[in-house]
Amino acid sequence: MIERPQLCDNQYAGLMADGETGHILNVDGTVNHGDTIQMFMVFEDIESARFFIKGKQAISNSLEFIVYNSNYEYVECWKAPEWNR
Repeated sequence: MIERPQLCDNQYAGLMADGETGHILNVDGTVNHGDTIQMFMVFEDIESARFFIKGKQAISNSLEFIVYNSNYEYVECWKAPEWNR
């Protein structure tokens, strides 16, 4: 079972994936194999999440992200820039 961090109101959670393989990545960038390593990144607000994602995608254009609100409802998806050419 996926362990999701408890979020406070107005916090956001993000998942990172390898856009080439579709594999969910841990926060350290390694492939998650269903273990208990942390997969969700926690952000204090949506602007912090977007800033982080833009920075990561500037380094690796094959990364994709899904952002959830504090109730783990889908907010937005960032496709890998590599696929937006």
